[in-house]
Amino acid sequence: CSPGRYLAVSGEIAGHLRGGKWPPMGIFHWPPTGDIVKTYNYASRLLFERIALIARDWPGGTRRAITKVAHVRGHDHAATTTYITTTCPATWSPVPVPWSLVTSNIEVAGTGAYDGLQAADVYAGMLNAAIAPDAYGNCSPDYLLECAHQIRRGPAGQVLNFGIKVLGDQSIITGQSWWPLPGK
Repeated sequence: CSPGRYLAVSGEIAGHLRGGKWPPMGIFHWPPTGDIVKTYNYASRLLFERIALIARDWPGGTRRAITKVAHVRGHDHAATTTYITTTCPATWSPVPVPWSLVTSNIEVAGTGAYDGLQAADVYAGMLNAAIAPDAYGNCSPDYLLECAHQIRRGPAGQVLNFGIKVLGDQSIITGQSWWPLPGK
């Protein structure tokens, strides 16, 4: 358990802004810049890139994604949607991203509007419990390990840069006693 490195969780749009704390777990050095809007947009870009790649590689053929994201109080979602639909497709990426698969149907809704909109918070909490020590210095990876089969993996079964994106030293994940994650 070693807190303090940069981390983004695919599916989690950089946590929620609650009472000026970012993220709610408070252990990561996040945001990497002092600009919350830029950080939110960057984390959104990582999320939407992964959604686009999943849609492209969907078993049975390419699909268009219908994307519903949870509203974050105090955030300008229209600006982020414009960033995702306009700026990201025009920006170079080291991996070709099929932006057209994710940019035509984005909806921002309250967390109670659809089943699953709170799932990102749940998964982020599981990851946080697995890597952040409690007051006694213990980590709790049990929930993460129970759901490990649900985390997106690459063609060779790799989790890093597919289901979990680490910005910086990857040993925050790879140095854990429970690493590598079981299952495929």
